[in-house]
Amino acid sequence: MSRYDTVQEHHAMIFDNQRNDIYARAIKQNVDDECVVLDLGSGLGIHGLIAAMSGAKKVYMVDPSPLLEISKKIAADNNLLPRLEFISGRIEDIDLPESIDLIVSVMAGNFLLTENLLPALFHARDKYLKPGGTLIPHLGKMFIAPVEAEFLYHHHVGSWASNILGIDYNAVRNYAVNDLYHDQFDTAALNFLADPQILSALDFRTAVSASCKQEINFETRQTGVCHGWIGWFDLNIGEEILSTAPEAEKTHWSQVFLPLQTPVNLEKGCELSFKLERPEFGDWTWTTSTDTLAQRQSTFLSSPVMPQDLSRQSNNYCPTLTSKGSMVLELLEKFNQNRSTEQIVNWLLEHHPEDFTTAENAEKFVKKLILEYG
Repeated sequence: MSRYDTVQEHHAMIFDNQRNDIYARAIKQNVDDECVVLDLGSGLGIHGLIAAMSGAKKVYMVDPSPLLEISKKIAADNNLLPRLEFISGRIEDIDLPESIDLIVSVMAGNFLLTENLLPALFHARDKYLKPGGTLIPHLGKMFIAPVEAEFLYHHHVGSWASNILGIDYNAVRNYAVNDLYHDQFDTAALNFLADPQILSALDFRTAVSASCKQEINFETRQTGVCHGWIGWFDLNIGEEILSTAPEAEKTHWSQVFLPLQTPVNLEKGCELSFKLERPEFGDWTWTTSTDTLAQRQSTFLSSPVMPQDLSRQSNNYCPTLTSKGSMVLELLEKFNQNRSTEQIVNWLLEHHPEDFTTAENAEKFVKKLILEYG
């Protein structure tokens, strides 16, 4: 089951009044009775339903989640079904029957790029949006600032340097310090050592990549101990800005804490730089530099790296199927032979009895493949 497949996972978004009120105002300003709308990643459908209520000619609700059936029921309960068409699947895998005047989406994860959602938006824009069409939102800005955050740092990183029931867990610290930590941080626990700056501005109307490779410089405004960096993002939604900053009204999004390998004492007026590199679907790598030091960390190092896994990710690696891979390939070929699920399960048990202890396990395995590839 993929993320956002349960009602529980949508609760925070449906009841995020701060976000939804801003979206609703932008939708109403851009929708008329000739407008064809795409609600990309529609989920439980709140933004597409608002577009339909605002008089849109047609609204395409596109989402790979089974919750699409619930949003269809909600549309029927609200007498909006005639204006809506529900299409199950990833936008990259389906075909819409017409061009779109307005794309509404929430393709932003925490710190904008988390969850790798934006490439789907760019695909939909390039394939379906009419010239002069509208995106809601149309711009995202990533912000970053150095912070003194002793409690936060100790909770996520420093605590690993202690004994737990007489067991030394210090070995975990090197992994913990290379990870990102998402939360809605209390501003009282953060001391900003320099003014926040825009790290990256991504115009969704023209961007071709959701990667980030930026470096910016700061001058500290006070003396303090730098424990790491706090990041967040703003969205331009119509004529308004929705901020996920620590001091802003809370939304379902969180800020992100990027710790330092070792906290650094900084004097007022000290110059330091922050560099962030993050390719699409890749690891986050951040570098902190002053005149006297440089610390480089990466989520690539947040868990053990096995040499065999590294070699298999090389562009020069020539893959071969494992025994399980060969079995799956054989099994998938049965899908086009007019066989029932029961017949495929029986074939699997007959030809690969060593891989399945019970018929029930074999049936679960086949049905999982059917859901994914059938």
